[in-house]
Amino acid sequence: MATAGGSTDRDPPGDGRHPTVSIVTVSYNGRRYLERFVESVLAIDYPARCYRLVLVDNASTDGSVAFVRDQFPQVRVLEAGGNRGFAGGCNLGIESTDSQYVALVNNDTVVERDWLRALVETAESDPRVGLVGSKLLFLTPFLDLRLDTLGEAGTGNSASGPALLLRGARVVGCEYDKLLLRAGHLRAADESGQPVHTLAGSSRMAVPLARADAAAMLEINLASAPPRGDLTVELRLGDTEIARLPVAAVSQTFCREVPPDIVARAARDVINNAGTRIDGEGRFGDRGIFEFDEGQFDTTEDVPALCGASVLVRRRMLETIGGFDVRYFMYFEDVDLSWRAHRAGWRVVYAPRSRLRHVHAGTSHEGSPLWVFFVTRNRLFFLIKHGTAWGTVREVSRFYARALRGAQATLGRLLRRDSQVTPTAATIDFQVARSLARHLPGLLISRYRAPEADGVGRWTAVAGRGRPSA
Repeated sequence: MATAGGSTDRDPPGDGRHPTVSIVTVSYNGRRYLERFVESVLAIDYPARCYRLVLVDNASTDGSVAFVRDQFPQVRVLEAGGNRGFAGGCNLGIESTDSQYVALVNNDTVVERDWLRALVETAESDPRVGLVGSKLLFLTPFLDLRLDTLGEAGTGNSASGPALLLRGARVVGCEYDKLLLRAGHLRAADESGQPVHTLAGSSRMAVPLARADAAAMLEINLASAPPRGDLTVELRLGDTEIARLPVAAVSQTFCREVPPDIVARAARDVINNAGTRIDGEGRFGDRGIFEFDEGQFDTTEDVPALCGASVLVRRRMLETIGGFDVRYFMYFEDVDLSWRAHRAGWRVVYAPRSRLRHVHAGTSHEGSPLWVFFVTRNRLFFLIKHGTAWGTVREVSRFYARALRGAQATLGRLLRRDSQVTPTAATIDFQVARSLARHLPGLLISRYRAPEADGVGRWTAVAGRGRPSA
């Protein structure tokens, strides 16, 4: 059973002039993010009497609950009693409050001071607005770094084809590990647990940066790609050349100190999400992801869907269409909610004045087996519920064909006993296929029959259930 702690006030009392907002964040072993996150929320410029932060803890084992209760007693803590995932945790937080709006925000974010005010003002501009989403940026600024091979053994330009092996690039002292390979990346391989990237002769990347107003020590490990010989590589930050490096077949780490004026000119914010693009065939993704933020998404506009990492939800809409579908557990539950809102006649609006910075996949770790499982499975969940009949049959059939081929290959390796069988894409596909088969009947029912209007038996219900007391 969920238990409450921290602040004894279930809802913000309000001031009679501003809408009340419950800010709900779900945490699972997120202790390393919580101090920075909570401090940023408590510093927003929205009236203190009109919002309250609610932390839903999904049975963390890293001391998160004790830390928040000790350091931030004004935060209301709900212990879920188990890991309900993002969808179930958010629903629990929603059910436990009665404010006019609920702001859902990831705990691996840092919000700006007017983050909430911009969301509320957009929602208040039209009673048909059901959801409002923010502009999400990656956690830190990035250096715009370009690599160009000038020649092989002094014999002219070498811009096309495999030229370089990159084993890492970073700014010394920046703890954010989010190197973005933006152009010229050909492939990646694993070497003793570390990625090795093969780059074309001309490539571009974004390197995380702790501060955009101070000097930086850039560290990069390079080698020439076989069968290349010695190369000269020009490094540019923005429009400024900072070094020409002698690169050989043996990898070498180069360090260059970059003056603060060059850092300031080359530093860029990178977009994580500016609303979500989507169509009924199951093609969707983050608008603007990995693009430098140059104002191209600075217009308030209706969008197909929003990212659940930061979204304001109108209570009245939730009471009409329900909350998150808990079958998703995490990932794509936000797209599902947005799609259902559209179908019910609500507006889904992107508000770029609301900004925050995001670690991105801070709990599940992008590319991990857990991440791949939920992203693969939940995309199919969404298609079965909402996609066109032809698109759904096509994509589900393709998936099962791939899973069958992977299972046959794995079985062959087991019978031959000539290699060690470890968790692979085929293993994950098998797990997805099993989960999909178990949920398929319910998903088909959801596709063709809406939940009861009164919320009884609704898998997305946020009203009419028992709520934890404060």
